[in-house]
Amino acid sequence: MYIVDDQNLISSNFEQIEFNIEIFSHESHRLSMKDFLNLSLVKRNEIVLINFEDYLLIKKEKENLKALMNTFLGVYFFYDIKKNNLEELIRLEIDVLSKVLGVHALPLAPLANGILLNQIKFFENLITDQAILQNHMVRFSQELDEMLTQVSADYSSAKKLHQAFRPQRVQEFKGAKLTSHFSSGDGVGIEFFDVISDEKKFFVVLIHTESYLISSSVMGILGAQKQISFNPLSFLQEAKHDVELINQTKKKKAKCEIFILEIDTKNFEVKSYGESSVNILRGVEVFQKMENHSNLILSKGEKMLILSSGYMNNFENIFPKIDIVSVINENNKSIDMDLMSFLFYKLKFSQKEDILKKDSTVLLLEVNRHGIHQI
Repeated sequence: MYIVDDQNLISSNFEQIEFNIEIFSHESHRLSMKDFLNLSLVKRNEIVLINFEDYLLIKKEKENLKALMNTFLGVYFFYDIKKNNLEELIRLEIDVLSKVLGVHALPLAPLANGILLNQIKFFENLITDQAILQNHMVRFSQELDEMLTQVSADYSSAKKLHQAFRPQRVQEFKGAKLTSHFSSGDGVGIEFFDVISDEKKFFVVLIHTESYLISSSVMGILGAQKQISFNPLSFLQEAKHDVELINQTKKKKAKCEIFILEIDTKNFEVKSYGESSVNILRGVEVFQKMENHSNLILSKGEKMLILSSGYMNNFENIFPKIDIVSVINENNKSIDMDLMSFLFYKLKFSQKEDILKKDSTVLLLEVNRHGIHQI
């Protein structure tokens, strides 16, 4: 609590009725108006009691005084009951001062004294509770930061182990083969993919996000969806809802890109869902970039190359003026190296750092040349 009372009106009247502010206030500050005007303009979880006559004496710095009053939870004006002429001036001031919670004529009547006492108790309890809550929030934030730091370190270690022992994997489907290659990055963000299949089709799910919390939530939703008949639209809707809820608690919104390909194993019709900066190329010997990822049909022997958001981010940062399609097609003609290895070789040996900035995923879908497709 702050008290501004150069003329000692407030203090002397409180002493007469044995109103001891120190009993009710966890910390009180008695300031002259000059010292009060020198306070910084920062938010304060306090109330301030001001002698209205001291307030009236301020002319040149009146706007600064009003600004200072607005930094408090509330303001109480006090004036001498004998000076009735002050009431109209007070009314004019409180019309433009939204923080004024009460105006009291001194000396206080017994009823007014009791009400003021209750109000001060209320604000002091509120301020104390807020301080306790703030301390709890600070400790919680520190513990959460420590936990996330450890989770980030554990996740980074897991990514490196995965990259070292299983950088590339192959999955066989009816009439097709899907090869995937993952490389971890040391920048902000997480990227992962999953493949969900049944007798008639399979889904390739690519997720790229800047938040560990969002990635955990989306992976949880994906895991639950896999237990039932996977529906890409239902998954996208549920994931979007969770991402929006998490972002409501953040000052800076975290991005989350989800991209899904649905491949029918009967005729190799491809449909896509979601929005992402994923790049998709198709071809047999020469690749072409696909602007439209949906409602296309792959032919026998045709390949579809999927470059994740993370991969494209890395490539564009290292080679800002080079077209990825021309690089891939040039490799197919001249370099004796499989495409997946080449794509990561191109990135890692073209930068000074050993680790890429972003997690990167590349998938290659190859349709069997001798498979039987339903027409």
